[in-house]
Amino acid sequence: MRDILVYTRSQLLELRPKRAHRLDDVTRQHVRATGLSRPRSRPRGCRAGKRKQTTADRARPASAVQASVAGVITPTQPAPPPCTATLRSDVTLPSRRERHVGLPPRQLCLGTLNVRSLRNKVDAVQDAMTDSGVDVLCLTETWHEDVNDMPIRRLRSRGFQVLERARHAPATATAANTLHYTNHGGVAVVAPTSVRVAKLQPRFDPQTFELLCARITSCGSTCIVAVVYRPGSDDKTAAFYADLAKLLEYLSSFSSPFLITGDLNIRFDRPADSATIRTIDLLSSFGVAQRVTQPTHDRGGILDVVITTDDCAPAAINVSDAGLSDH
Repeated sequence: MRDILVYTRSQLLELRPKRAHRLDDVTRQHVRATGLSRPRSRPRGCRAGKRKQTTADRARPASAVQASVAGVITPTQPAPPPCTATLRSDVTLPSRRERHVGLPPRQLCLGTLNVRSLRNKVDAVQDAMTDSGVDVLCLTETWHEDVNDMPIRRLRSRGFQVLERARHAPATATAANTLHYTNHGGVAVVAPTSVRVAKLQPRFDPQTFELLCARITSCGSTCIVAVVYRPGSDDKTAAFYADLAKLLEYLSSFSSPFLITGDLNIRFDRPADSATIRTIDLLSSFGVAQRVTQPTHDRGGILDVVITTDDCAPAAINVSDAGLSDH
């Protein structure tokens, strides 16, 4: 018959290992002064975060730790004495740089072109955007029929975003059904997928020029672009200036900067012309101005415009011949 050993509670408690004796405050300070011990720096947070941070510190190469510390202690600072303990919390490592902080804002390059039919110029338009570094291209006189027209579909199949507005069909169906009928006019905005574009619907429909408004957003910045085309064969009547005033009022209601571009067929190179004077006066009343100063037509004349506010003038305007039309 086996003997059964029975222990009391006090006997079991005596089997536990004894804890180390806790030093008093005076003794602990003397030990730290000799460099044999240093206070433990506990990072704020949960214990799991503490273990994670400790593992990351151990995994850091020695050269990286030395570089961080060396960047804090400058040669003009005296080195601490050997018997003095340096607390980890006293070492201020360089702060981590946030993303996009201090970086210059990216500038978009916008272009405008009177293409005079986009039907057989899709490849040339794409090459022109690539060669000139244009991010967003505004087109006038695209001569397309509707949203499903072939050149519009070809641009979208190549990864471009296309906002468009075709010219309204004539009131008489007989003219539109003739063999040689061409729907002159049409405006569009072509942009890559890296730039956000959204079509806007103004509260009015101008009768004297074609209009396409778009909101363009890139890298957190937004601007409003209005693409206009006024046929040169039309007279500059009072209705035109009324429509232009409505457009300026509409664009001025946005908090974002705006610009008007396209082909107005106003001879801004003739400052004494009555139509030019009236247009400039109307623009000045809204605090905007026409910025193009070089001829934009192969026969001379400033017909294509870039209109912006006085406090948002473009950094530079370059006029070059793309070889796709007479503009």
